[in-house]
Amino acid sequence: MRRFILLAMVAAMALTVLARPAMAETKTPFTAMESDEIVLDYGTSWFSHHGEFHVRGFVDQLVLTGDLEGTVVNVANADFLPGQSDVWGTMVITTSDTTYEGSFRGVDQTGGGSFSGTFVAHGSDGTELIQSSFTPVEGGVLLQGIILDPNG
Repeated sequence: MRRFILLAMVAAMALTVLARPAMAETKTPFTAMESDEIVLDYGTSWFSHHGEFHVRGFVDQLVLTGDLEGTVVNVANADFLPGQSDVWGTMVITTSDTTYEGSFRGVDQTGGGSFSGTFVAHGSDGTELIQSSFTPVEGGVLLQGIILDPNG
């Protein structure tokens, strides 16, 4: 009899946990601007035997304004090739209440070093920056995307 009561109690607790209403995630669009670049480290650069220019470990810091306020530190790698150049790396966005760590990837088809691309980042508060892009504009780099909060 005790076994039956214990099993019934465990089953009831399991159903209570499973029957809880799920927290609805929220998706909030954001727009921000990177500006006022400070180069912290030029990294390593070289020309390949085909004349292509390569950079690894370039570190810069920028001021972030808009829906996200704070700073951005990028660690970038780039290959400058005829016709198209590629950039990729990691980033840390620091706001007053959240630190986002993520990665980015972009291309420049103009040959002028103006990269456009996408990024994703995970926040210290459990949020994520998703469907995010960066685009050069006059005065800086425009960031746009969605802040996903899985806890609503």
